[in-house]
Amino acid sequence: MLDRMADPAHRLAPFLHVPMQSGSDRILAAMRRNYTRADYGALVRRAADTVPDLAIGADILVGFPGETDADFCDSLALLRESPVCFTHVFKYSERRGSAASRLPEKTDPAAASTRSGALRALGAAKLRAFQERHLGRTMEVLFEGGHESTWRGHMGNYLEVAVRSAEDMTNRLCRVALDGIDGEFMTGELTEL
Repeated sequence: MLDRMADPAHRLAPFLHVPMQSGSDRILAAMRRNYTRADYGALVRRAADTVPDLAIGADILVGFPGETDADFCDSLALLRESPVCFTHVFKYSERRGSAASRLPEKTDPAAASTRSGALRALGAAKLRAFQERHLGRTMEVLFEGGHESTWRGHMGNYLEVAVRSAEDMTNRLCRVALDGIDGEFMTGELTEL
């Protein structure tokens, strides 16, 4: 799949969502995941090395029963050293009857909130760095909608873009010269309509 995604003759979008869940081997085993932090790191690095402009998203869970500061630091380190640039951070919430709900050690909710904040901040910094790599480039954007002359859409790698245009851009694929970042959105000028 990665080879096809890297081939410009194929139209696979250069975006993968590869759930991490945790960067701690101990917590991954407790979650009954069939991979290790090394497996995860190797997969996402190989994907990023193979596919130009690939964006990788990940789900990360904090506060799983028994998660220690060391386990959390492993998750933080794996995210920091990986090419993941889109993060979805979740705090563990107990589900009655699940195997995890029967685990004896619970994580302090305040600690889970602090950990969640740290991962979200790192995720935001990684997204910003990925956006910055695209500044000055001209990329195709599929516009999905907008209002008051501001139109929003996505590049193939899921980066969001906003442009100004008096024309309705909904469902149009156009090239945009990327020249700025405004929070989660990149900004730019249409180079063709």
